[in-house]
Amino acid sequence: MAAETLREGDFAVGLGNFRGGTSEVQRLGKTIDALATDLDHMEKRLRFNTMAVAHELRTPLTILQGNLQGMIDGVFPIRQQGLEDLLMQVQGLSRLVEDLRMLSLAAGHKLITQRSATDLAAEARTVIAAARPMLEEAGMRVETDFVAAPANVDPERLRQAMLALVHNACRYAAAGGELRCETGLDRDGNAFVRFLDRGPGLLEEVRSISFDVFWRGETSRSRATGGTGLGLSIVEAIAKAHGGRLEAGNRQDGGATMAIVVPPQPQ
Repeated sequence: MAAETLREGDFAVGLGNFRGGTSEVQRLGKTIDALATDLDHMEKRLRFNTMAVAHELRTPLTILQGNLQGMIDGVFPIRQQGLEDLLMQVQGLSRLVEDLRMLSLAAGHKLITQRSATDLAAEARTVIAAARPMLEEAGMRVETDFVAAPANVDPERLRQAMLALVHNACRYAAAGGELRCETGLDRDGNAFVRFLDRGPGLLEEVRSISFDVFWRGETSRSRATGGTGLGLSIVEAIAKAHGGRLEAGNRQDGGATMAIVVPPQPQ
């Protein structure tokens, strides 16, 4: 009966204990129960992500439809500023589509195509230099401590992940006025690039969990900040595609820390 329910797509049900059965049957039952639990989690996450995508698309599409219909009906005048505002909505939709494409590539293990011997310190130096105008606009001064961090990675993807973390700091931690970037090797020999800010830090419940699609550190953070809500999910996907991880935490004296950690360059 339980097996039929699982076949019909209700993964919340379990097979239960097989008392009196052979050890092989008991192990099979536990394996099926574990699989059902995993499938149940995946289904809930897919449902949530589908709803989140619909939510993110609804507002810009409503704005576009309402304004364009108003222009066609002659209710709204066709002005340069109005067209620029609509273009901004279209650009936001384009960013969302591209971010979703990135996550789709990650899910299909196609995010990383080419690796090469790379020093994360050199890449971080390049990213910080390129992001200077954005950091200055946010009023953030930068401190750096670049120590050689050799790894076998896709440098373009790593730069993309680093820049996303800089964007994140400028968007949410600008009030702290400070961003520090460090690179090096940890005690296990893994290469890392770490960003430390003086912002409000991360909420307690999200410091040690995986960043889900559309995760935002505060419920008040919305598209008004200029992001799609996918930034940290993409950073984590890039780190995992390299066999690494995204580490997030709070500093003892205030602020947050985000680190991309990847395996060292093979000898």
